[in-house]
Amino acid sequence: MGCGGLVAMTMVVRVVGLLVTMVIMQSGGATGGVRESLIKPVVEMRCESINGTRKREFVTRAMSFKPGTVHNLFFFVDAPEGRFATRDFLAEMVLEDATTPVPLYDTYLHHWLMYEYAVPKNDSDAHKHDLMEELQSDPLGQLKVSARHKDRKRLTEYPGAPDTWFLIQQFGVGAETRHTNTKMPAPYGFEGGDRFGEDYESVWVLNVHAIDTRGAISRMSCTECRCDVFDFNKTGAVILPEGYHGGLACCHDETHCLVKNEFQGETGMKLARNLRFRYTWSWTPWDECVQPLTNVRLDVTEIGFGEQLEYEVGACESNDPNDEVCIDTKVSYQRSPVSGPLISAVGHFHASGISASIWSKDGTLLCESLPIYGQGHSVGNESGYVVGITSCWPPADTGVPYYITKNEMLKFVVKYSMVDGPHTGLMGLINLKIATGRTGLV
Repeated sequence: MGCGGLVAMTMVVRVVGLLVTMVIMQSGGATGGVRESLIKPVVEMRCESINGTRKREFVTRAMSFKPGTVHNLFFFVDAPEGRFATRDFLAEMVLEDATTPVPLYDTYLHHWLMYEYAVPKNDSDAHKHDLMEELQSDPLGQLKVSARHKDRKRLTEYPGAPDTWFLIQQFGVGAETRHTNTKMPAPYGFEGGDRFGEDYESVWVLNVHAIDTRGAISRMSCTECRCDVFDFNKTGAVILPEGYHGGLACCHDETHCLVKNEFQGETGMKLARNLRFRYTWSWTPWDECVQPLTNVRLDVTEIGFGEQLEYEVGACESNDPNDEVCIDTKVSYQRSPVSGPLISAVGHFHASGISASIWSKDGTLLCESLPIYGQGHSVGNESGYVVGITSCWPPADTGVPYYITKNEMLKFVVKYSMVDGPHTGLMGLINLKIATGRTGLV
């Protein structure tokens, strides 16, 4: 090695199950010598989160359905014990036997949402009662819960005695749940469970919104929550915004969608049945190898949860799905609230959806999420329904995720078909899973 030259030497040392990489920068001269050394431990070999995933199946209590029934219910539900990292979450509606899956054309799963709350251990039952009352008091339920509850101050901002509960995180999808890939690769995961110290406990709440469309006059009208086929205003207390033709305000809990005469009355009662919601949770115990994810949800209506969220598109005279005039395109520009590598992205839209795409500040396409439409009659392949939505991962050629910077302006585009329109109660969302080093709402 010549005088003044600089060369990097790498040594790999295995020490009792711990892999240590030493990078030694060595300069020239008669005696040489170590100018700089960097010791970087790689602890994955002894981390359970890297080497294995646990899985457990849960089912809710039974829910009673007959033709036309709508349920938008909230449950306190079980979750993995201790502190953990969620890697995957699968869900579907099943019969009371908790085994037999239910097709979407019989009972349409509009959405499910899982919420994690931190609840004070002091008088825990009273706090849970207040929480559930608030969730159930609003006929729009989940529309406002996210905006209202995440505005409460963070746990770390309350050094004194705990006096209220906090929404920590939420996740969920809709009818596409059976064929949408939500699995997070190691070492990434969403932090959950016991991690709030002595004063708080982790409590999970599940929201299930399902519509029984057996015998419906129009299944599409029921699944799109069109107001003219629901008895949404039996008390006369619901005042719809001007121009509102369909959405969650018309298909809230305990409303009914119109069914044919032969499915009403005594016949309908005979068709009553109990269903359950079955979910399979995959997780690993929390350890130093887990890289926490933050879920950033963008809404193309821009206003976000608690305001608009839903929208409708008109009809198309030509009824040609390839005709540009039959495609409704909505564009939204929104700033990222966090920084970090984009690990995964997946859209959420309803039947008649075409695509949801997210673009970087320099115009690079980061993800185009597409619907998977059923082509048959079997469960998971129901014709005309969105049975899955494609998700995006770091580029296969490099494996390097795009790094989103805080306040970066992102372009979000959602396209719907107007064929067979108008279509109501539509949503245009995308979930960005970003490795920020923390899990929670933003």
